[in-house]
Amino acid sequence: MQRCHAAFEVEWQQFAKREQLRALQQPLPRNWVPQLEAATNEVLYLDTRSNELHRVHPNLTQLKPHLEAQRAAGLRHVQATAQHVREQQELICGAAGGVLDDLHAQMLLM
Repeated sequence: MQRCHAAFEVEWQQFAKREQLRALQQPLPRNWVPQLEAATNEVLYLDTRSNELHRVHPNLTQLKPHLEAQRAAGLRHVQATAQHVREQQELICGAAGGVLDDLHAQMLLM
């Protein structure tokens, strides 16, 4: 299960990064303009409707709930798959144990 979770994390990070880059390539939403903060040379984003400055690009803010929902769905899938694998392992081990018991019984009869 830990390997599945670790693999999911690697894939998730790559997916999230692609989605963030895609969001940053889109134009700013209507009524948003970039502002350069002279003291730090940092780009801030001005919402001209509220006159509020934001450090996070508005497209990333809009993307965040979508990414959180996708991550939760992915984790549920990984957990369900791991549970299925555990159940199949138990069935296989149980069947193998029965076969071994039968072989042992046959050997005793010889």
